[in-house]
Order: sequence, then C-alpha cells, then structure tokens
Amino acid sequence: MLIPHPLKSLAKAMETMGEIGEMFIKKKIKELEEMADRGDSQENQVHVPLLTYLLAKKEVTLEEVCNQ
Repeated sequence: MLIPHPLKSLAKAMETMGEIGEMFIKKKIKELEEMADRGDSQENQVHVPLLTYLLAKKEVTLEEVCNQ
C-alpha cells in the first residue's frame, strides 16, 4: 500500500519526537541514578516534576513512558 507523502512526513516527525523524548528520559534516569549513588535526596526540594518523581520512585519504567 502506498502512503501519501504528507503522512510519511508526519510519521517521520512523530518517530523523531519519540526518539528525542526517549533521549531526555534516559538522561533524567541517568541523573537520578547518579544522585542515588551520591546519596542526594530530592526530599529537600519542594517542587519536583511528576515524571522525575515517578522515575525516581521506580513507579514507571522507561518502556512505559516511551510506549504511550
């Protein structure tokens, strides 16, 4: 089946956005792991982004975030 050009462009753009999002999530996971290794605690922070909180508490996985 042939896919019209605009849909191919949209599909490529969505794939690129997903890759960029996954890159940022992996970076955040690495930062959280480094903080845990140093013994840093985010409990001292008043405002923590929801995704950061969920990743830190291991209530959501990278696969769950990226496959949504």
